[in-house]
Amino acid sequence: MIVSMTTNAWAQETTTLTDLQQAYNEEGVKFAAEGEYAQAVAKFQNSLTLGEANVTWLNIGRTYQRMGECMKAKDAYAKVPTAPAVESPGKADILKFLSSYQKELPKVCPATVIAECDAGQARLDGGEWTACPATFTDLKPGTYTIDAQFGERTLSQQVEVKEGQTETVTLQAPVVDVAVENVTETAEPRTQTNVLPIVIAGAGGAVLLTALVLDFAWLGELVEDAQGDDRTEKQVETARDAQSVNRALFATGGALFVIGTIWYLIDPTTESAPQAQIVDGGATVGWSWIW
Repeated sequence: MIVSMTTNAWAQETTTLTDLQQAYNEEGVKFAAEGEYAQAVAKFQNSLTLGEANVTWLNIGRTYQRMGECMKAKDAYAKVPTAPAVESPGKADILKFLSSYQKELPKVCPATVIAECDAGQARLDGGEWTACPATFTDLKPGTYTIDAQFGERTLSQQVEVKEGQTETVTLQAPVVDVAVENVTETAEPRTQTNVLPIVIAGAGGAVLLTALVLDFAWLGELVEDAQGDDRTEKQVETARDAQSVNRALFATGGALFVIGTIWYLIDPTTESAPQAQIVDGGATVGWSWIW
């Protein structure tokens, strides 16, 4: 029922609706009776913009209730007792209508509870177990107990719901304490590479390369001049000295390179060196290469 109004010419006690407000309210009542709730709400809101009245808040709340907009209906109903009162219907009659409408809210706007839990099942107030996530609908306003079961463990939580509200309850599985044995890992000592053999082998290689460059770039020309028909004693002596120096460079470089390489391979402190191991059952030496 949407409350219609009558107006009297003489002054009302708390508020007087203007003709335009009266027209908006009457149009709203007409639209609500025809089921055109959105248009009815628009008309009632037009009236409220011109001035508040208890009957207008009552009518817009009733319309929201029929639309299923329960929270909006409750908000509108909450303003009825304090809004300026029209003369007719009287304030007592308005409050009587308000009480009647509010009692219908739980039926028109039931509450919903959603229980979310990981890999478990839930129930409401000791009812049947339902796999999570579980949705419980058509609830009256009030406080409910949600139980969640995780294997042999059960977790409970209370939730309060109001008309038209949807409350979500998240229940997580209890954490099981697991004794963890302390394990101390002993890091194996890292073997540092001996760089001296590498330096020696590298120096030997550099000397060999130098001797080779001198042989091609300089010594060959000296020997060719010393073997010519117009050679001089000085040229022959110079070529011999250069050959001696170059042979010494080749010998020195080769020796350094061989010494450094052998040292690198047999040095046990070198990470990539082969390590000699005694084979079980005899004196045979096996080589274990670590690269």
